[in-house]
Amino acid sequence: MIPLFGKAISIESKIDSALSLLSKDKIACESLSLQILQEAKNTQNSFGLVKSNYILGYLKKSEGDYGKSVIYYLEGIRYAESAEYPEANKDLVNLLQNSGIIFKRFGNYSLAKEYYQKAMNVASLDEDIEKYTHLIYLTSMVLKEEGKYAEATALLESTFSNFNLISKKTIANIYNQIGLISIRANDWESAKINFDKLLDFVKNEEKLFKKYTTRAFHNLGNVYFDQGNYDDAIANYKMALELKHQFSHKSESIFITSKDIGESYLLAGNYDSAIHYLKIAETHYEQSKNTSNYYELFKFIGLVAKAQGNINLYTEYQDLYASSLENYLKEQQKVEATDKKYNLDLITQRYFALVAEQERNQQIQYYSAVGGSFLVTLIVLIIAFFQYRKYRLRKDLEASLKPYIKSAL
Repeated sequence: MIPLFGKAISIESKIDSALSLLSKDKIACESLSLQILQEAKNTQNSFGLVKSNYILGYLKKSEGDYGKSVIYYLEGIRYAESAEYPEANKDLVNLLQNSGIIFKRFGNYSLAKEYYQKAMNVASLDEDIEKYTHLIYLTSMVLKEEGKYAEATALLESTFSNFNLISKKTIANIYNQIGLISIRANDWESAKINFDKLLDFVKNEEKLFKKYTTRAFHNLGNVYFDQGNYDDAIANYKMALELKHQFSHKSESIFITSKDIGESYLLAGNYDSAIHYLKIAETHYEQSKNTSNYYELFKFIGLVAKAQGNINLYTEYQDLYASSLENYLKEQQKVEATDKKYNLDLITQRYFALVAEQERNQQIQYYSAVGGSFLVTLIVLIIAFFQYRKYRLRKDLEASLKPYIKSAL
């Protein structure tokens, strides 16, 4: 239980206490942050207003309550823009960035880019090259989703003008991201070049080597797979898998690479090797969170069984595939279909409209998540966000199998 603080304890000290609780006790952290927010409102303490809204926004985001998170972030941004404490600009950049991340998550790319750009403007004024570069990286991810591959790549490549001023981890991320964008654009040579650059860049950096070599080899496998070059795809996937075992990667990661090796062998017509790696994947799938790949695994094992003449096993795994897909689709049908872009626009427009109305009436009040019709009105608009999961369109089972069924089957 959080003790009540006396007046002698500063808001700065209370913020420190809230931050220390962030990773230990989120319930206590939220309770204390709400207390700080109320005190900061009463005393018009800009540091407390920005920090408490930031912490509460972070907590709600971690809970998956993105609507409330956005509201807290917007409140924090409004206060940070006029705050004068030493790290106000740094907090403003982070609030803008985190808002952009939520907007991107819900497909509102215009708002995401707008808030990333605002954050970049502040970071540029503070000459924070590392943060500025990270925001470029985040913006490139939005451009990739919009299909603006050349623009995204050019933006990332512009960061190399500050090559010696940004962290090695950031450089590794940029090489990897350019490679991923190149795959999307079917620019295989560019993808290979950048994944090779990534491998060369991290080879003498132990921590980066463990993290990025597996990514690079797996992504190179994807490049060759998409080109139909299954031998080279398998070689790179196997290198990634060997390193994942060596570095004790999680089952999720091992599952994905094993499945991709099995699929590659399946398409190459090597059914014995295919079933070997698909069965390895099956031993890890229960620990995996990437549920969309479960269906593929069952499908591939069934196809190998059919190719080997094991009709009973084929039927068993096709039934597993069909039932798993059906269960997933039923789960998705429970999620209300909403136009997320409209809702995000509505939230931000309504928020600032209410702020403007309050200012015109000279009755500016700031409300917490547990009280006040201001936030309650906004929160009603974003209930659909609470359980958001991307909707997967249903595909006909037999149609989904056709690309994998050769005449030999």
